[in-house]
Amino acid sequence: MLKNLKIIIFTILGIFIGFYACIFFKKHTFLTISNSISIEIDPLEILSLLITILLAIYVARILSKQNDSEKNEKDLLIQYFSDFRIQLSSKISKILEQEAFESIGTASEMKIIRKKLDSIVGLAVQYKFIKLNDNTSVELQSKARDLWELLTNTPKKAASNANATVKDGIARLRLEQINKAETTLIEIEKLLFDLTIKINSK
Repeated sequence: MLKNLKIIIFTILGIFIGFYACIFFKKHTFLTISNSISIEIDPLEILSLLITILLAIYVARILSKQNDSEKNEKDLLIQYFSDFRIQLSSKISKILEQEAFESIGTASEMKIIRKKLDSIVGLAVQYKFIKLNDNTSVELQSKARDLWELLTNTPKKAASNANATVKDGIARLRLEQINKAETTLIEIEKLLFDLTIKINSK
C-alpha cells in the first residue's frame, strides 16, 4: 500500500513539473513557436507531455529497484524465521526423548536457540520490518525463555528401583511439564507465523 502511494505521489509530482515547465517555457524563453501547426497541436504541450513521461519512467525505475531490494530482504528474513521454526521443533523433539532434560547439552541447545531468535528479531528491527519492542517479537522471546525454564524444571525419569508411588508422582509431574513445553512450542510457532505475516505485509 505504501509503495503504491509513493508511485502515485511521484507520478502526480511528475505531471505538475511537466505542466509548470511548459508555462516556464512559454513565459521566460525567446522561442517563438506558433501555438498551432498544420494538425493544430501545441508544440509546448508535446514538450510538457514528453517531460512528464520521462519523469514517470525515471521515477518508476528507481522505485522498482528499491522495491526489488526490499522484497529480497523481506524474503530472506522470512526464510530465516522458517528455518528457525524447523530447527526449534527438531531440537525440542530430541530433548523430549531424553531421560533428563536438565543437562549441560540442553542448556547449551536452548541458549543457541534463544540467541538465534534474538538475532533474527534484531535483523527485522534493523531493516525496519518491525518496530523496536514489537509486541509479537517481545512475546515470542518471552515464550522462548518460558520453554527453557519448563525443560530445565522437568524431573528426570524415576529410577527403576524406586517404589510405585514415587514413580507415579514423578511420571505425572514429568508429563505435566512435557505437556506445558509442547503447548509453549505450539504458541511459539503461532507467534512466528504472526510475525512472518506482519513482516510480509510491509
